[in-house]
Amino acid sequence: MVINSSTAITPISRMTFCQQCSDIFIDINRTIYCTLTQSHQIIAKSLINDWNYLTTVAGTGTPDSTATTLRNPLGIFADTSINLYVADCGNDRIQLFLFGEFTGMTVAGSGSLNQTISLSCPTSLILDDDNYLFIVDSNNHRVVRQYLNSFQCIIGCSNSSGFAFSQLLQPWSIQFDSYGNVFITDNGNKRILKFDLLINNVASVTTTLSVNTTTATSTTTTSTTKPWCTTPVTFDNIPGQTSTIGVVPNNYKSLNWNNTYYLNVSTVPLSGYTKVLGSSPYVATNQGGGVVRISSVNGTSFSFDSVLIVAAWRDNLNWSIYLYRLGVLQVSGSFILDTKNSTTVTCGSCTNIDMLIMTATGGTPVNGLAQNGTEFGFNDLCVSLGY
Repeated sequence: MVINSSTAITPISRMTFCQQCSDIFIDINRTIYCTLTQSHQIIAKSLINDWNYLTTVAGTGTPDSTATTLRNPLGIFADTSINLYVADCGNDRIQLFLFGEFTGMTVAGSGSLNQTISLSCPTSLILDDDNYLFIVDSNNHRVVRQYLNSFQCIIGCSNSSGFAFSQLLQPWSIQFDSYGNVFITDNGNKRILKFDLLINNVASVTTTLSVNTTTATSTTTTSTTKPWCTTPVTFDNIPGQTSTIGVVPNNYKSLNWNNTYYLNVSTVPLSGYTKVLGSSPYVATNQGGGVVRISSVNGTSFSFDSVLIVAAWRDNLNWSIYLYRLGVLQVSGSFILDTKNSTTVTCGSCTNIDMLIMTATGGTPVNGLAQNGTEFGFNDLCVSLGY
């Protein structure tokens, strides 16, 4: 049915069947999808062409865990390429059916090619603007998010269900609003929760191009009285440091480091690393293009104040930073880096976090440089422990 301009409700015959749709989705071509959980299928019909018949787009009707079958599917989402994602609850997995294909690929959960997350009856899912999945992992009482090479819990990450605002009990569905905030229907607690996951409390993010010293600044009004940069990190006084490259050890500067390496830039002079050199020859890097994770020791909170970054081998490198507290994303931001100019990212109110993540994707290899990966260099990292 539709509601016309005079608010009258007029029924329009679109789908007629004897089972309940447990979820619906309308794609950009105005095709409506319906999850028939009890029949283990997804069906679809055009909302434009009245003569278009109901078609089965996923599932055979037989419950199973093969690439062509589903078992009690629930949430569905179709991206802008009309590829269909299905929360296959009974098989503890997320299935992706490319447009026009009836053979699915497991992209998360049981049976995925590179399984990085275990799911227990996923009930809802959604893609963000960067095509990363957000999944309601209902029986694990949490929400998980896809990153470049992994999935991580972002809501309900205490390993137990409950009523606290950091806990969930049998969550069911997820939606974004236009600002990027996340809404969760927390069924077991009979409530709807809102989580502010994107940048909404950053005092300032400043990008400085060293080639011409111009500065572009975006500011949101916020105030803080915390001290600035009580723990500067310059990667030049690491115990047992070699003259070439090595792993930044845990507990360095009272922080734990994952996929973070120190590098003597004199060993790779044909690189962007030279743009973030300080008084010593060392900088930090994500060797191999992996995800850098910096966390506090014993969960102690800290503030992120600033960092100096540069692309090592590629121009137009998409670099992102994510700040977490207790598994919930507090602040995030993305910047385009190149190999010729350093970028300083600052934040005056990024306090009370316990993990900092940096990633990089894309970019265009630069001729004449020694390599062509998605590594970036960073130096002069400023944090303040205990804030």
